[in-house]
Amino acid sequence: MNETHAEEKSNKVLMEIINNFVPPNSIMVSPKEPKSTKPYQFYDFNQDGQEEIIITYEIEAKEQPNPSQYGVVVLRKENEKWEKLGRPKHRGSPR
Repeated sequence: MNETHAEEKSNKVLMEIINNFVPPNSIMVSPKEPKSTKPYQFYDFNQDGQEEIIITYEIEAKEQPNPSQYGVVVLRKENEKWEKLGRPKHRGSPR
């Protein structure tokens, strides 16, 4: 599938936004189900017409067998700026 220049630019801007909010030592991960899920999703939680961005990531444990940490960041656009709504953490493997 070919991306247009606008889509490429849009994806680059999206990744810059995401990278500003995830921990620097993390990697984005996709949920196991459904398999087609990306490490980021869009959903309008508050029904205001502006979709929020949901990002899932992993911070690998420095020493094994300690469990990795998994986290979620939800971003909302407010007054033309993105802000973080929350970042709950879960230890262990994703389900």
